[in-house]
Amino acid sequence: MDFEVNYNDYDVVIVGTGLIESIVAGGLSRHLKVLHLEPEGIYGGDNSIHFPTDYKIIKGKREMESDAQEKLEESEDAFVEGVLQKKRRFNVERTPKLLYSNGDIIKLIQNGACPSLEFQLIKSLYLDGKRVPYSKEDIFSNKEISLIEKRKMMKLLTTALEYGATGEDGITPDLTNDEAVSFLDYLKSLGLKQELITIAYSAIALNSTNEPLSKKHGLKRMQIHLKSIGIFGPGAFLASLYGTSSELVQAFCRYCAVHGGNYILNYPLDKIKEIKHSNLIVSSKYHQYFTQANLSSNTVHYVYCITKSFVGEGDNSIVVVPPAEQDGNFVIQLNSHTECVPEGYYLLVTFGKDVELLEHSLLPLVQGYGMMWSNTVEIYQDIKVDDIWFVGGTEGMFCQDMVERAKEIYHSICTEEFYPKKIYE
Repeated sequence: MDFEVNYNDYDVVIVGTGLIESIVAGGLSRHLKVLHLEPEGIYGGDNSIHFPTDYKIIKGKREMESDAQEKLEESEDAFVEGVLQKKRRFNVERTPKLLYSNGDIIKLIQNGACPSLEFQLIKSLYLDGKRVPYSKEDIFSNKEISLIEKRKMMKLLTTALEYGATGEDGITPDLTNDEAVSFLDYLKSLGLKQELITIAYSAIALNSTNEPLSKKHGLKRMQIHLKSIGIFGPGAFLASLYGTSSELVQAFCRYCAVHGGNYILNYPLDKIKEIKHSNLIVSSKYHQYFTQANLSSNTVHYVYCITKSFVGEGDNSIVVVPPAEQDGNFVIQLNSHTECVPEGYYLLVTFGKDVELLEHSLLPLVQGYGMMWSNTVEIYQDIKVDDIWFVGGTEGMFCQDMVERAKEIYHSICTEEFYPKKIYE
């Protein structure tokens, strides 16, 4: 870089173009002069696209008819050669994400914040190889659920949909006490059989760990899931074409630039540590350049597999592997309609803390050969240290809380509305 930047010419300096940082930048750019710096050569940081250089070949274990097996299987060399020849057509995210159809980010997009984005619906949700029944029609048409159980399940879904709503008397209920109640114990108190408890706890509330989940948070998770079904089709989730988080980053960065924000990629790391500013927002992966404080982090592994496999009829799907003695997993299956893979291939992705367990959860979904690899990401909490906002990153695949986290950082700097009402509400 052959020029000097005067940071004092700007009202806000942001280091790192992760998803939350980019949402904040877009909002601030409407009122303040924003300088957005990225040490890497592409937008997104951990939310960007990559293609593996270190991978291994696996062979699926699913039993098939002999003629189908013979038709589908390829030699390892032929499979790898086929993928590598088309590698520029693979758009694999470092930290894959999905969006609730009724989530805050979609509300921003629907009303004009990022009009260039296109999406594919995640049509199906599977648990133990079966499509999860979570609509009224699915439940009452399911012959494996008794009439009494159907009524109990419908009562639970109605409770979740109405949870926390303001009553006819204008009073909003206090949910504080529900934070001390176990969600699992609450489900058991309803008299549901174990199969329906697993559906509610692991598939609808989408809890992937054995860590305690409160009644409040469990019902809130069920609520956003249920309210997202049917908006754009039978599923509750959307995936952006060419990669959800990477495309969102670029869209919000464009929004910021249109409103006067300035961007510099490949910003030298030795220049970063020289930045002094009263309004400084930094991706936590660069915290060592700004503070000696130890920021606690959580190591998360993403495991990917490119394969000729498919779940169900090859739809974009979520497969739930419920928690047992170890953490459970979600496996996202994306087909070529998402433009993440070429026609004829599927991308399977999961995340968690145990790489071997993650790989094991993918193997049953693979037919023929698969190219498998992993990516490790350090996730931090959002925290303000020495008057600097450190943005922690996004753990998991369901980015519902990102807008709220962005709003908190935004309002610590700017008193104006986050995004205009014509866009946000």
